[in-house]
Amino acid sequence: MAGGITGAKALINPLRQLRTTLGNHLDPHTSWLLMRSLESVHVRTERAMSNAHGVADFLRDQVKVAGVTYLGHLAEGSRPPPACVPQLPAPTVPPPPPPRTYAPITVADGTRQIRVPSLMYHYVSWLPATDPNMALRRSLTVSPTDFEEQLRYLRDQGYAGITTRDLWWSLDQTAPLPAKPVMLTFDDGYADAYTVVLPLLQKYGFVGVFFVTVNKVDTSGYITRDQLRALADAGMDIESHAIDHVSMMTRTLAEQRYQMCTARQFLSQWTGTDVRHFAYPSGDYNADSFSALQSCGYLSAYKKMGGSLQSSANTYLLQRARVAGQLGLAALLTALQQ
Repeated sequence: MAGGITGAKALINPLRQLRTTLGNHLDPHTSWLLMRSLESVHVRTERAMSNAHGVADFLRDQVKVAGVTYLGHLAEGSRPPPACVPQLPAPTVPPPPPPRTYAPITVADGTRQIRVPSLMYHYVSWLPATDPNMALRRSLTVSPTDFEEQLRYLRDQGYAGITTRDLWWSLDQTAPLPAKPVMLTFDDGYADAYTVVLPLLQKYGFVGVFFVTVNKVDTSGYITRDQLRALADAGMDIESHAIDHVSMMTRTLAEQRYQMCTARQFLSQWTGTDVRHFAYPSGDYNADSFSALQSCGYLSAYKKMGGSLQSSANTYLLQRARVAGQLGLAALLTALQQ
């Protein structure tokens, strides 16, 4: 019998601790429930001294009911008031940026050149069960596991991420870059840019460049405006991939101006940044593209393929190398060698 009383008293403490810990987080109904549970504990402990097992079972049930009721209220939308939300730990101080010791060379005609691999990604996700063009989807999809392995390799080999602004300024002003610069670019604005890519970039200390197609934002499978702003606020580089994902090769000058200028306007407004760099959808362009870019205020643009040698003579034809999907680290190594 004494053991029953001891067990009962021992089980009273969890209820008291639960009430104390939750404090102002409880809504009135749940607070009332916990207080009634405590009162019931005291009364039934006295009445059930002859049945230690019954007391212990009852008290366990009271703790369980009170806890489940509280969690249930949270699931139904009742949240603690903002003042009571626990504060997240203070962010860790980032390491100092690497020294910038790698400057472009000036060639005989006065233009500047620098070798910077600009790596192109699309999906960073798992392959879907079906897709209308599965062969293309496989080629464009790098798994989160493979992407993390690639970031780990780049970090361990001493690479430092740069932005479109960094590369343009280096070519324009002979400004030095980190000793082993790399640009990590992500096209179209898929939802995984925020849910998968951003956390991994932050984990390994890289900045990313996100070329976003405006009319895809806030549609199924793509990033939202709020997420886009969060990327920008996190220090990521948000740039333009036109209003629609259409080839510039077959568009008139007026059509290209619409695609480029309007996209810049929207993305600048949504992100609170000055969007000044462009990636041609599908990497295609024509003779009018350069005039359209200039009239819209773009400073540089990226085509598909071509290697890693970047030149101030071709700031509207900067080069990228696609990291193929489903090939693991080998795909990254191949892209870096171009």
